[in-house]
Amino acid sequence: MFKVPWASALLVAALVAVYAFSSGGNWYPDVVTLSQNAFGAQNPLALLFYVGYHLGVQHLAGNLVPLVFFAVLLESAASGRHVVAVFFLSGFLAALAFAFLSPGSLLAGASGGVAGLMAAGALVRPKVAAVLLLGVPLLSMFVVLPLLDAATSSSFSQMEVKAEALEQRAADLEERGQAVEAEEARAEADRVVVSLEEQKQARAKEASAQPDFWVHLAGALAGALYAVVLLPGLVEDGFDELSRFLFGGGSGGKK
Repeated sequence: MFKVPWASALLVAALVAVYAFSSGGNWYPDVVTLSQNAFGAQNPLALLFYVGYHLGVQHLAGNLVPLVFFAVLLESAASGRHVVAVFFLSGFLAALAFAFLSPGSLLAGASGGVAGLMAAGALVRPKVAAVLLLGVPLLSMFVVLPLLDAATSSSFSQMEVKAEALEQRAADLEERGQAVEAEEARAEADRVVVSLEEQKQARAKEASAQPDFWVHLAGALAGALYAVVLLPGLVEDGFDELSRFLFGGGSGGKK
C-alpha cells in the first residue's frame, strides 16, 4: 500500500523555506544572516537549527537531492517519525563531532542529517540504496548542479544589463534636466551593482568551501546506529535481502 511520504516532503519544504528566508529571494544568502545561524563555538544555540542554512543554492541542492531519495526510501520502509528522528539526531551528533574537531570553524547545511538518512536507508533497503548511491551523485553532478550554475550565471548577467540600463537612463534624464529622477535611477543602479557583487562573493565562497569528511562520517554513523538499535527487524531484513542477492541464500530474517 502506498504511503504518502509526509515527513520527507516536510523536510524538503522546511529546508527550502529557510533558504528562501536567509537569501531574501536571491540566489545566495546574506552573509550576516548565514554567519549568525551557522553552528560554532561562538554560536552554540545554532545547534538547534543550523541544518536549515546553506552557503548557496548549489550547496542546498547538493543536500536536497539525496535527501529526497533516501528520506522517501526510509519512510517507505519504516515511518515518517523515523525519518525526522534520523535526520535531526544525525545532524546533532555531526555538529558535536565538528565542534570537537574544528572548534574555530562554523558549520552550516544539512549534510550530516542527509548522511544519516543515507546510512539508515542503506541498512534497511540495501539493494535500492546501492542504486541510489550510484545514481543520485550522477543526477546531481550532471543535471541538477549544471542547470543551477547556468541559471545563476544568467541571473547575474541580467543584473549587469539592468545596472547598465539604469545608468544609461540616469544619463538621459540628466541631459533632459531631470536631476531628481536621474539621481533616483543612479541610486537604483548602485543598489543593483552592490547586490550583484554580494551575490558573486557568496557564490565564490560557496565554490571554495570544502565538504567536511568528519561531519559526513559522524552523521552516517549516527543514522546507522539509529537503524540498528531502533529498527532491528528492518536491518535484519536488509541483510537477508543483500545475502540473497549476493549469495543466492538467506539469513532467515524476519518477514
